[in-house]
Amino acid sequence: MTSYADQSKHFEFQGNNFHGIVNFDGGGGNHTRGDRAMLRKRDKIFDTLGSETGKSTFLGLLSQSNHTSKIPPICPTDPKFNWILKNIDFKQWELPDGPPVLWLLGPPDHGMTEVSSHIVGEEKKKARNVFYLFCSTIEKDSLVTIFAHSILHHILNNSGDDQAKTIVNIFVRTLLYAILRRDSHFQEEDSPRRTMDKIIDAAQGHEPLEALRQAISGIEEISEMSIIIDGIDKLEHEGVRFLEILCQHMKIINPKFKALLAYQLDRNEEIVVTPPCIEYDKERQECLRSLYYKNDDQRHDKISKEHSSSLSWLWAHEKYRAWWESESSSILFIEGKPGSGKSTLAKYFKQKLEENDNSGIVAHYFYTFRESELETTHRNMLRSILHRILEQDEHFFVHHFQEEFRSGQPRNHEQWLYDSLKRILLSFADHPVKKRLYLILDALDESEENDRRDIVDLLCRLCSKTRFCDLKIFLTSRPIPQLQRHIQDHYHVISLQEENGPDIAKFVDDFLTPDLGLSKKTLDQVKDHITTHAQGVFIWVSLVIKELLDYIDDFGDKNHITSFLKKVPVELREFYKFTLDRVQSSKIVDTRKIFQFVLFARRPLTVVEVYHATIIPEHDSAVDSIILPSDEKFQENTFDDMTKRILYMGRNMLETRGVGADKTLQVIHETVREFFLKSKPDEASSDGVAADIVMRGAEAGVDSHITIAIACIRYMKFCFTNRRIQATYPEIGDWASQNFEDYVNYLDRWSFINYALENLKEHMDACGRDRVSQLFSIISRQLADNPYPRFWGDWMASRFEEYDQVSVRSRHDFIRGAARALRIGGSVPNGRHQTYPEDLKYELLNTAARIGPLRVASVLLTTCTIDNQGKTPMIISAAKGHDASVQLLIDLGEDKEAADGSGQRALHHAAKNGHEAVVRLLIQNGAEKRVKDNKGRTALRLAVLKWQVPRFFSIIMSF
Repeated sequence: MTSYADQSKHFEFQGNNFHGIVNFDGGGGNHTRGDRAMLRKRDKIFDTLGSETGKSTFLGLLSQSNHTSKIPPICPTDPKFNWILKNIDFKQWELPDGPPVLWLLGPPDHGMTEVSSHIVGEEKKKARNVFYLFCSTIEKDSLVTIFAHSILHHILNNSGDDQAKTIVNIFVRTLLYAILRRDSHFQEEDSPRRTMDKIIDAAQGHEPLEALRQAISGIEEISEMSIIIDGIDKLEHEGVRFLEILCQHMKIINPKFKALLAYQLDRNEEIVVTPPCIEYDKERQECLRSLYYKNDDQRHDKISKEHSSSLSWLWAHEKYRAWWESESSSILFIEGKPGSGKSTLAKYFKQKLEENDNSGIVAHYFYTFRESELETTHRNMLRSILHRILEQDEHFFVHHFQEEFRSGQPRNHEQWLYDSLKRILLSFADHPVKKRLYLILDALDESEENDRRDIVDLLCRLCSKTRFCDLKIFLTSRPIPQLQRHIQDHYHVISLQEENGPDIAKFVDDFLTPDLGLSKKTLDQVKDHITTHAQGVFIWVSLVIKELLDYIDDFGDKNHITSFLKKVPVELREFYKFTLDRVQSSKIVDTRKIFQFVLFARRPLTVVEVYHATIIPEHDSAVDSIILPSDEKFQENTFDDMTKRILYMGRNMLETRGVGADKTLQVIHETVREFFLKSKPDEASSDGVAADIVMRGAEAGVDSHITIAIACIRYMKFCFTNRRIQATYPEIGDWASQNFEDYVNYLDRWSFINYALENLKEHMDACGRDRVSQLFSIISRQLADNPYPRFWGDWMASRFEEYDQVSVRSRHDFIRGAARALRIGGSVPNGRHQTYPEDLKYELLNTAARIGPLRVASVLLTTCTIDNQGKTPMIISAAKGHDASVQLLIDLGEDKEAADGSGQRALHHAAKNGHEAVVRLLIQNGAEKRVKDNKGRTALRLAVLKWQVPRFFSIIMSF
């Protein structure tokens, strides 16, 4: 990145030197004898010029660009130019008292030349003195000369005789001195005119620009003027620096001075100039990053795909056609019972829309209880759909987002204010061009009740106020009487359970085929019973068919299948109780635990994670005296066996999502979650198995978090304090590379450890303060009772620091345990590592990053914390020369420029410790080379100080 911002103060005329050009008046005590002789020769030649330095004569010597723009007039409302003409910075620059200088930075073919030409015309209409130059039309060999001469010519034309003479004197003397330094044999000609011509022609490279820089100091006053220059990139860095200085000087001597400077960026090129500056798409991308939330599509991705040939009825539905064909903005409200397929229909509509309508913008949001509280908030819904809209159409930024983005300056999605997001959405009503915009909002009934009516009112107001923007809102929800009445009075409503009967019949026909071995009469009776009792609820149909197939597989009794079917409850809540009552008594504990992990885990768990977690024994009064299962118990089953076992105990209420070993578990529908978490005591049979499994009331969450927290603790103990490892491995201080690789591979076997490390504290927090002391004592003793987990101790200490006041005994137990875990054994004689576990942990991290188990690397990163000197994992890894770890951290987006307490970055630490591979890696990935620490030292300086020779100079300077 090249920076010119605020550099003009460094380039101003100071003393006798300016960028290597000696001031025209000579003098100064630092000149060598040769310099003084050269100055005398310069002055002697200059004295022969006489009247040739006069204003009128000199003007005739300057070559100029005769280019005038032949670009056709533009339409200012053309969206191509919005990023400039509708930008807040441009509007402020246009004001009489606005900023004097505005830079435009953007790639080729993005309208900067056309806009520059347009502004030339607009400035001329104001009767202003306008200087303009389109550098792209000038041959590169003569560009610098013509550029310098054209500006000088314009300045002289608008200066009085005395000021013009001063400017010419400075320009010619500076130019002449530069020529003499390059060619000491330069001589005057036989006439002043020929001598002046020779000086002008002899100038090379950037010498005319350097001379003009100094000549600027002679400008004391000038008439009101505007400068518009396009294609500044052709002038390279010298031209940019000169213009910064010129503008700095001009705005001091004339407050009404205006300049518009356009620079075309090459791919990946970055420059920094004095603000204000409009850089194409930069601010929009910053806004998008602030709106982004990584889990936005979790709910959408988990929705089941529609059954073959189903849902096509939508396109011909009368109310859908009226909604679709209307030229005004409107809402289509899909109302349906739980399980009737609302989300599937919303996903189906979205996919078909994206396939068939490329002209419109499609933004969707799927409310859900199943992921996190964030997924139910209206603020998050607004943030998500606004992100999708802005991502698809850049023109929305300057019209609707820029003002709110600047006023709030949010750095991430959590910092956006609810009211600010509402104002942005409502502003779409005034979008200046015709655009069709689709908003798909699913499961409004799962959103937080607070402000739900407010959101519906916002959407209705938006539809009623839009002028050019054609807004189509596709909204699904369970029946919510007050909202339904509010929407039904004004918009289009479809009751889903009244429309999906044919789809349900098709679904039943496709699954219940003659291959089941049922007689035609029985098969017809089964189909008729299911379709008759479905009441439009797809999820009930799907579950009944699964129960039916399980019944046939388990009992092989096809003669009594209709009798069994009649026992199956029609209402979903009763159906779930009926299903759980069939769980074997020996599986009740495991079934309950599986649902606790699925429903209360802080993220979706994989099949293997749930399997490992449920092997840990259920907690009881002797919480830390449980005999844990053997190593083989965790590894004995194949992935398919694990999946079958968990799904079997889930009684068709669980499903997997994803591919291969990354498959995660979830409940099949929100109604399952509601059944477990919202059942009242009298809604579960008092004597059935369901009563032992269903979690009811306020204690459901607390009990589940306790179960998960203790499972995490025991799993960590088993993984980290396994005595078989102690017997197999040498003392940690004597580990060789193979030992580190073996231990990484060992950790890779323990699938639940990553979750346990990342989320234990959060589950402890959810248990309530009265439970924390007990849990804290458990984890303290696990550390204190076994000295092996040395490199986990510092993580434990930092992660649970806030609990150190829970109880004096717990605090002392924990501190003693952590200290023992950290320092047991004292120094390591002849060992590869010294006393503290940090070396071991970071060596393991580097090994995991190098040999490939990224899940293990993620586990280890969880335990890597900022130390008491402010060193981040990136800094520590760089200081140790762990190039694999540094690359991993870079790939994960960790901050390369984070500084420790001394102001040193990762590059400083890599350089001063002699780690050339890490130095090269950091620089290749954009680390700033010239940044200084608190003592003003760069990374290169630290390397020189450390190694006595500039060992890394060639590396650092080559990037």
